[in-house]
This record gives sequence, structure tokens and C-alpha cells, in this order.
Amino acid sequence: MYSADTHSFAQDDILVAAWGRDQGNIDFYQVVRATPKTLVVRRLGSRITKIVGPTRAIVVPVPGSFRSVGHRRFLMHDDDGWFISVTSWEQARRWHGAPRLSTRYA
Repeated sequence: MYSADTHSFAQDDILVAAWGRDQGNIDFYQVVRATPKTLVVRRLGSRITKIVGPTRAIVVPVPGSFRSVGHRRFLMHDDDGWFISVTSWEQARRWHGAPRLSTRYA
């Protein structure tokens, strides 16, 4: 059993979500408010750091480059740690700073 007030998310933390069945979509989110049970997040823009193929690139988030309004999401926990469900197909977890491989389109 876990307690919802044991997470360590704070304002300005970055979360990352990888989703897509036949592609590797990467979305980043910035925490704008954290409560014991919820996060308010906004989607961020990303920056390509390296193109690695015709449809692949390495990306990192651009903090403060908001692409959405704030959305409140309940925190959940599993064996891999804390996460939020952004949509029915997209879960976002803490970003640990490593650039991510993403699908890109011209």
C-alpha cells in the first residue's frame, strides 16, 4: 500500500511520456502546481538535439515553452514509481534528464 502524500514532485519538475503503437512519440510536461494527490501540468515544446534518421530525432524539453493550458491529473503509483495518466494512452513519469528518441515528421 502507498500513501498519495509521499510523492516528491514540485513546481517546475519535468515529466515525460512515450506513446504510440507504430511510432515513438515523446511529450514533455512541466509541473505548475503539486498537491498531495494531484499535479497540474502543462505540455512543453521540445528541441531536437540530433537527427538520427529520416523519421527519428533525439529531443529534450524546453522548460517554460508551454503548448497547453494547465491540466489537473491525479497521481498514481505502480512498481515503476509515480505517474499521471495524461490521456487513456499516455502516462507521464518524472524525466531524469536523458535526451529521448522520438519520431519526427518533416
